[in-house]
Amino acid sequence: MSVKNKSLSAAVAELERALGSGEAGTRVWASRVEQALSAFERVATQEEGALASPEGIGLDTDSGQVPSPGIDRQLDRLSGELDDFLAEARNLRGLIRQALDARPADAVFPEGMLEEFRRQASDLHRGVQRHLEEETQLILETTTTDIGTGD
Repeated sequence: MSVKNKSLSAAVAELERALGSGEAGTRVWASRVEQALSAFERVATQEEGALASPEGIGLDTDSGQVPSPGIDRQLDRLSGELDDFLAEARNLRGLIRQALDARPADAVFPEGMLEEFRRQASDLHRGVQRHLEEETQLILETTTTDIGTGD
């Protein structure tokens, strides 16, 4: 897993920690969650830029497998997934901001709303983890050769 992947994984893990921290539903809690979502968005945007080329995520361009239409399709799909994750994070941040703006300063979010925020963050976390596994697999496929084939 590349350093970028560790950052992406760490950012989404921080989001889950923020959702479960402190006095859930308070303004302080919402601020932590918004900060974690913003950090995730920054890291995901950087990762998306890295997916623009095979070298960006550490694919072995000397392997004979890169460049190829198949690798290009996989990179496009991974990039599309990151677009989706960014949209999910922005949507969740917007929902939290809307909920904050609609309540008095000392009000807390209802439990049902908190559960929905947590569910969305968990879905995002699972999706990002799967994405990172697929990216790692792609990197391994381009760097690993079959030893002894054709002997």
